[in-house]
Amino acid sequence: MKNSSEESIHREILLKILFQEYLPGVRLVESKIAESLGVSRTPVRNVLRRLIAEGLLDQREGEGVCVPHLTGEDMRHVFHARLLLERDAAMLATKHAGKEDVALLRNILQQERESYRSGDPEVFIFNERLHESVARISGNPYLLRLFPQLFWRSELYCFFFDKFYVPVDSSRKLLRDPDLSHSCQGHAELVEAIAEGDPEKAGAFMAKHIRTTFDDLIGRVSRGGGPPSEEL
Repeated sequence: MKNSSEESIHREILLKILFQEYLPGVRLVESKIAESLGVSRTPVRNVLRRLIAEGLLDQREGEGVCVPHLTGEDMRHVFHARLLLERDAAMLATKHAGKEDVALLRNILQQERESYRSGDPEVFIFNERLHESVARISGNPYLLRLFPQLFWRSELYCFFFDKFYVPVDSSRKLLRDPDLSHSCQGHAELVEAIAEGDPEKAGAFMAKHIRTTFDDLIGRVSRGGGPPSEEL
């Protein structure tokens, strides 16, 4: 591996989770990762700590660092927490967003659509960038600080169950039309509400977007979590 920076290592591990080389429950061994990437153990150790803080990995006593087990109950908790946090972030963003902020959000939307249409597996980058930008525009540093852990933990469910990455069944193709994507539609509605400066509308669209994502995924997650509740 030519670039041994921690950002590159972070991306490599993230992609291995995305492409399901690291499955839920799998233990990640620091020394083996360092050897496979051709880097020392120190940056790998730092990246694993970061991934734990972001919610993408778990630290378990007696097991070490593992990809989290995905359950309906865990999914319900993380999406509920995201809904509460990001709804308020969207409402605050309408009060602080300037023309440059709106232009940035619209540019991310366009990049996301192009990435979605091309089938780029790293479309999640634009999803994260848009939600992180809304949290940043909100002006509340605590919302921004809490955002990564909730976002990335919920993104695990997208990696393993979303129709963009995993077909509903063997007879169907992966979703590649952004006009049919609930996520792309939800993002567009949210950005326009922020551009209009309407906090109630922006909050409602953010809540709808996160709830719709949850509803799209829950049927494909283990039945252990039960059916969706009215709260989410």
